Amino acid sequence: MKRFMMRMKRTILYCIVLHVIEWGIFLLSDLYEEKTSTHDVSAWAALLLPIASVIALFLLRRHLYAESGFQKKWHYTYGLAGIWFVLTGLAFIAELCLLDMDKFPVEQTHGGWAWLLNGIEYGVFPALNGIVGGGVLLFSVPAGFLYRKFRENRAAERSNEA
Repeated sequence: MKRFMMRMKRTILYCIVLHVIEWGIFLLSDLYEEKTSTHDVSAWAALLLPIASVIALFLLRRHLYAESGFQKKWHYTYGLAGIWFVLTGLAFIAELCLLDMDKFPVEQTHGGWAWLLNGIEYGVFPALNGIVGGGVLLFSVPAGFLYRKFRENRAAERSNEA
């Protein structure tokens, strides 16, 4: 485990920075939504930020794989997905503890049917972030394997036709 942590030190740091940036954008969007009459800004942020995190994680994988010391890229990808799940899980647990104590980072408007589900995005965002970010990384390995096999079979068929 210690060897893994030493190899993934920069990756962990970059994942933490990515989480802080995502949460900052999310909280600013919720603050904007609560202070103005605009609705669904934080809901859109909760849906779009996990997609942005997937793109950032793939760029991170491409950038940091060479210096990680892993011999196979899929080892690094699974390690990155594991780190992402753990960090997102810790953020989710911290958020649930805050919600349990009715302490929102941004004060939420309550009362009436119009505000019934106000604040639900605080539970949805970390769950989607972990599922989408880590899930896409996990499924990218078998999808890449199948793509390479398909490409090899197509190349073999073309060479047999010629």
